[in-house]
Amino acid sequence: MILRFYLLGPAIVTWKHTPLNIARRQVRKLLYLLATQESAVPLERLHYLFWSDKPESFCRNNLSHLLTHARRSLPNKDILTVTNSIAMLDPSQTWSDVGEFKNLVKNEARIENLPSLVKAYDLYRGPYLDGVQLPGGRELEYVVEQERYTLERQYLNGLIKLIEIETQRGKLENALEYAYKYLEIDNLSEEVHRQLIRLHAWMGNQDRAIRQYKLCEEILAREIQATPSKKTQAMYQEALSGNLSEYRVEKKPPEYKTSKVREIPISQRLSHLDQLQKNFDNFFLGVGGVVLLSGEIGVGKNNLIQESLLRNQNNSLILHAHCDPGSESISFLPLIDIATDVSNYQDKIRFLNPDSTHEIAQIAASISLTTSKWTEASEITKIDQKEYFFKLISRFFEKLLSASNGVILCLEDLEWADENTLDLILHLSSRFSHRKFLFIGSLCCKRDKKIQDFEHHIQLIRSNVTLINVSGYGIHEIHNLVKYWIGSFNGSQAFSEKLLQICGGNPYYLHEIVKWIAESGLSAKELDENPNIPIPNTISKTIEARLGRLEPVEREVLEYASLLGRNFRFEELHSCSDLPLTHILDTLDNLVNRHLLVVHSTNYQFRHELIRFFILNSMNPARRQAMEQNFAHEPDVNLVATILE
Repeated sequence: MILRFYLLGPAIVTWKHTPLNIARRQVRKLLYLLATQESAVPLERLHYLFWSDKPESFCRNNLSHLLTHARRSLPNKDILTVTNSIAMLDPSQTWSDVGEFKNLVKNEARIENLPSLVKAYDLYRGPYLDGVQLPGGRELEYVVEQERYTLERQYLNGLIKLIEIETQRGKLENALEYAYKYLEIDNLSEEVHRQLIRLHAWMGNQDRAIRQYKLCEEILAREIQATPSKKTQAMYQEALSGNLSEYRVEKKPPEYKTSKVREIPISQRLSHLDQLQKNFDNFFLGVGGVVLLSGEIGVGKNNLIQESLLRNQNNSLILHAHCDPGSESISFLPLIDIATDVSNYQDKIRFLNPDSTHEIAQIAASISLTTSKWTEASEITKIDQKEYFFKLISRFFEKLLSASNGVILCLEDLEWADENTLDLILHLSSRFSHRKFLFIGSLCCKRDKKIQDFEHHIQLIRSNVTLINVSGYGIHEIHNLVKYWIGSFNGSQAFSEKLLQICGGNPYYLHEIVKWIAESGLSAKELDENPNIPIPNTISKTIEARLGRLEPVEREVLEYASLLGRNFRFEELHSCSDLPLTHILDTLDNLVNRHLLVVHSTNYQFRHELIRFFILNSMNPARRQAMEQNFAHEPDVNLVATILE
C-alpha cells in the first residue's frame, strides 16, 4: 500500500484510497514538508524552519515529540524514517503529486513530451497547499511561499508549451482550452490573449477573436489602468481584416529572469526584500524614490535587486545596466548603453502612441550618433559634452516617462560609474522627484569619495531615499548554515569559527564551501579531524578573477602583506618592501576600497583569509622565497586547502 500526498490544491492524504485524518496541525505541517522534499531533510533544517528563534535544546525536544506524534498518525510507522541527523518518508511507501509534477515538467517543450505535460496539467489541481493554514516560523512560511510560486510558474510555463505543441499539431481546440486555463491564473498575460485572438481567427471565429481583444482591453483597464500594447493592437487589426488565415506560431517574448538568491540568510533577505517592496508599492501608487544597496562583493546585493524586479514585473519600464571598470573612463556610458540599446526597452514600453515611439527612437539615434562622432573629436571640450548629454539623456527619460507606466532605472556596481553618470542620476532624481521614477543602485566601495559625495547629495535632493546595508554572516548564521547543509557533529562550532575566520562572513564563499562539502560526501568525522577546510574550485576562480583586475603595484603590495600575516601594520610593510611610501599608502587605500583589505587605525587586515591564502599559493616559488628572506616567520597556510571540483 502507498501513502499518497495530494498537495497541489487543498491538501489531501490518502491510504487505501481513503482520506487519512491527521488531527494535529504541526504533524500535518511536518508531513507535508517531508512529502515535498526530493531527499532526506536534516533535523537541523527542521529546527531552523520550525523554531529558528529557539535554543537548540528546545528544538531537539520539540522535534522529538513531533516526530513521535507523526509516527502515531501514520498507518505504518515504518513510513517515517528518523536517524540522529535526518528525517524522511520512505519513497517506496509514499507518493507525492508535487514530486510527480516536477518530474513531468522538467523536459523541454517537444511534441514527444506531450503526454508528460498533459499528465502534469491533470495533476495540478490548484496552488501548492491551497487554503492550508500552517502557523509557524517565518522561515517555513517563506519556504511554502517560494514552493507555491515555483510550482505555479512551472504550471503556467507548461501550459504555454502545451499551447505551442497543440498548435503545431493542428489541435486548435486543445490549445484554446490550455490558453483559457492559463488566463484563469494570470489574466494580464497579453501573450496568451494574443494566442487566443489568433486561434479563434484561424478557426474562422472572427467574432470571438474580436471579443477576446475587447476582454483583454477591459481587464487591463480594470486591473492596471492600461491599454493593450501595440503588438496586441496589431493582432486585433489583423483579426478584423481577416489576414490571420495561416498558422504562425509567435515566439515567446524574453522575460526578466534572475538566479535564485541564496547568499543571504532567509530572515535577513526577507527583511531586505520587505524594504525594497515598500519602495515598489509606493512606486505603483505613483511615488518615485531612490534605493541604494551597499555591501561587499558577493554579499548578494544585485540578486536582491533582481528578485525584487522579478516579483514586481508589471507594465512599468525596467531599464537595467551594470557598471564595470571600463565605465569609469567613458562619460555617461551606462546611460548611453541603455538609451541606444533599443531592444532593451522598445518591446517593453506599453501604451505608446506612434508619435512618441518615433520621437524616442530619434533621441536614441541622436545619442548613438553623437557618441560615435565625439569619440574622435578632440576639439569638443568635456564641458560641452557633459552639457549636451545632460540635455539629451534627460529628454530621453522625460519622453519615456510620458509614454510609459513609470520608469525603474537600475544601475549595479555604482563604484565603477564615472562622475558624470552619477551627476546625471542626481539630476534625474531631482527633476523627476514628483514623477513615477524609481532609481535602484548597488555599490560596495563606500569609502570612495565620489560615492560618499553621491550618497550625501542624493539624500539632500530626495526625501524618500532608502539605504540598505547588506552585511555578511555572523557566527550564529554560519553555524546554522553548517547544520542546515552538513548536520551537527562534535566540532561543528569550531568548524563554523574556522569558516568565519577564512571567509570573513562572506555569504558567497560560505555557501560555496558548505554546499561543496555536503555534495562531496565528506563525513562529519573527516571534517572534525582535518585541520584544513576544503575550498572548491569555483571560489578559486572567483578570487583569481578579482585579483586579475589589480594593477601590478597593487598585486605586489598584497604579496608582501600576505607574507606578513592576516594582520599587519603599515610600518612592517614599508620596511620589507622597496616600494615608495606614497605608492604604498595610495595602494592600501585602493585595496581597502576594493574590499580586499580592512583598516583598523594603523593596522590592516585581509578581509578574507581566502584571499591571502590564494595569493601565497599563486606566487612564483622563486619570488616567494626571495621575499620571505625579509621576514622572521613562515606564513601560516594550514587553515585552508584547495580542492579541484
